[in-house]
Amino acid sequence: MKHIPGPWYVVAEEHVDGVDTAAISTQPNDRSLKNEVLGSSEWLRAEYADLQLMAAAPELLEALKALVSIEHRLDIPQKYFDLMHKAIAKAQGGK
Repeated sequence: MKHIPGPWYVVAEEHVDGVDTAAISTQPNDRSLKNEVLGSSEWLRAEYADLQLMAAAPELLEALKALVSIEHRLDIPQKYFDLMHKAIAKAQGGK
């Protein structure tokens, strides 16, 4: 499973129909949402903190992959690497 490459940005925060809304885009300040990652040309109604976490996902995945690529050189308990491998698999469509 392929994802849209990052970085992603939380954009288009506005007050629409009494609800603060935002979306995730591949371009900062993309008020037009031409480069929208999450949504379907409609306003996405979600908690801002959730959108920030989703927007950080590509960088977080890249960081985890970098860490596991050198896990044999790091003195970190295996249980943390197990969590990293599980998160990477989940992000890539596994369980």
